[in-house]
Amino acid sequence: MLLVLLVAARVAGEVVERLGQPAIIGELLAGIALGPTLICLIDPLNPDTDASLKLTLDIISMLAIFFVVFYAGLELKMEDFIETMKGSGMFFALGSFIITFWVGFGAGLYFMDNYTSAAFMGLCIAITALPVSVKILSDLGKIHTKTGNAIIGTAMVHDIIAITMLSVIIGLNTAGGMADPFTLTVMMLKIALFLMIIFAFERSFHLKDGWLASKLINLMNKIKSKEAQFSIAIIVSMYLAVLAEFLGLSYIIGAFYGGLIFSSKIVGDKNFLAIKRGTSGIAMGFFAPIFIAYLGLMFNLWELLPIMTLFLVILALAMTSRFSSGYLGARMAGYSNDEAKIVGVGLNAMGMMEMVVALIGFQHGFIGQNFFTILVGMALISTLITPSLLKYLYKKLPDEPPPAEQKEEVFIQELREWLAK
Repeated sequence: MLLVLLVAARVAGEVVERLGQPAIIGELLAGIALGPTLICLIDPLNPDTDASLKLTLDIISMLAIFFVVFYAGLELKMEDFIETMKGSGMFFALGSFIITFWVGFGAGLYFMDNYTSAAFMGLCIAITALPVSVKILSDLGKIHTKTGNAIIGTAMVHDIIAITMLSVIIGLNTAGGMADPFTLTVMMLKIALFLMIIFAFERSFHLKDGWLASKLINLMNKIKSKEAQFSIAIIVSMYLAVLAEFLGLSYIIGAFYGGLIFSSKIVGDKNFLAIKRGTSGIAMGFFAPIFIAYLGLMFNLWELLPIMTLFLVILALAMTSRFSSGYLGARMAGYSNDEAKIVGVGLNAMGMMEMVVALIGFQHGFIGQNFFTILVGMALISTLITPSLLKYLYKKLPDEPPPAEQKEEVFIQELREWLAK
């Protein structure tokens, strides 16, 4: 069955990509087709489903979450995060996150009447699909433009805050809930300690003109074993995941920050590319397609139809709040009306990260089957319409030259891609 799921996901993903849409849509549709919505070949939520198959899918999904979140961290740069948080970018990114989070929190509180579930709903609406956003902007040739930088920078901040808050919510839920101020204080101290360790570790490689980084690069260059760079990165990430679990947080935050701390400045261009290639191969080539198809198996369209009004209300709230916060923030930052529309639409891609969070919430009991189905449906629709809307809006906008300070970076990236071929 696992083979059937992987083949179906990869084939459907390839077909959809040839139609100009992200592969994640095809992978999800493959799972939906194989699940109870159509042919019901596999139904993970059915008690009569083979226990060994369910266990295998659960293990695959856990590994997929680790590698997908680790890869999401690799796609970011600590320097870009620090740069985004400077000046007006900080107010833009934080403001848009706060608006979307509180809209989701209010909707969750109204429909579920539970503070933990409401906070989780807020995260699901606030989190973005950074890998999907990068792919869409890259396909449009707009990733190094003014609007592209705004979308990526804001999405990066949203994802970092959302993953951190998710770990806190899971930790609080494990400790008995959010009502106890002492428990909340202890959890916040734990997350602060973890972030301090991460930041100190990452910054230590930049001291004394990168002395420690140069030593690490020399060491990694001397290693003869194949894929040793990838193994080192995974070991570090797993160590941080264990540390997070030890502190009562979630392994997810360890995997995410494990990817975030690696950069070409710390391990060198060659080693960093090797790490990204290895991670991309196992995460996006194997685990992610199965994981997305697995979510499709758990999505039941027939269960969505009776709650279609609720689905449309939450979808409208999510997309309106994300567009409005992005649009208003961009306008306040000095963007033109057309540029602000692009930023608002660009922040509406939910995709894989939202589905990762949805599954985690479903597994921890934060949401039930109905709201899980709603969140997966939201991710599917937002990922489906965002590329077309961005393409339409970019046609109305004059070509944007890359910012002056990024021209050299663009050239270096193009050179890396050429050398990798």
